[in-house]
Amino acid sequence: MATYTIPKLNPNECTTHEWYAPTVLHTHTDWEFTTLTEGTGENVVNGVAYPASYGTFLLLGPKHLHQQNAQGKMVRRDICVSDYNFKKFCDELKSGLYEQLCEQETPIQITLPIGSYKALVSRL
Repeated sequence: MATYTIPKLNPNECTTHEWYAPTVLHTHTDWEFTTLTEGTGENVVNGVAYPASYGTFLLLGPKHLHQQNAQGKMVRRDICVSDYNFKKFCDELKSGLYEQLCEQETPIQITLPIGSYKALVSRL
């Protein structure tokens, strides 16, 4: 089972972090968009490996048991959003979206055009 639980964010909190190493097996109490900006690796979510690729964000939430592995050097960027804020954002987009995402055991993969991805990562 999980070796670590990411601490709960304050209700209005959104943070971003750059990391240079793989992670231990952990769970989330809030929501996280994670992306690999350098190197190669994989995200293991609920026992299934997903290749980590440049240009793709993975959306992870409370139902996702997660670990990141790397072959050699890796740099990744995480955007962490409190459950409260995530629900607000989802409600603005579509009624019932938050509830749908809460039930999703498979992570959502979001692939952006490379130009948009580079612009977004540079702003983080």
